[in-house]
Amino acid sequence: MHAAVRYRYPVQLFTLLWLLLVGSAASAQVDASHRLDDVVACGLLRVGTTGDHPPYSFRTTGSDDFFGLDIELAGGARFAQRDLHSV
Repeated sequence: MHAAVRYRYPVQLFTLLWLLLVGSAASAQVDASHRLDDVVACGLLRVGTTGDHPPYSFRTTGSDDFFGLDIELAGGARFAQRDLHSV
């Protein structure tokens, strides 16, 4: 088998996969901008955490409240968003 024939199909496959990846990444950016507009219009950003990674997010025994760095950052982001609207 000639070397050019042997490598033709893998190169075509790689090119096709690359084009699909680039195309899907471009469409994902458009969708993300619409999601950001939806969040800003709603005025509420919900943050999910498991609560089992101290010091980032955790619960104390007998409490339903979450504590930690992730919780503080999420609260600060909400506060900063309010400040940006007031300017």
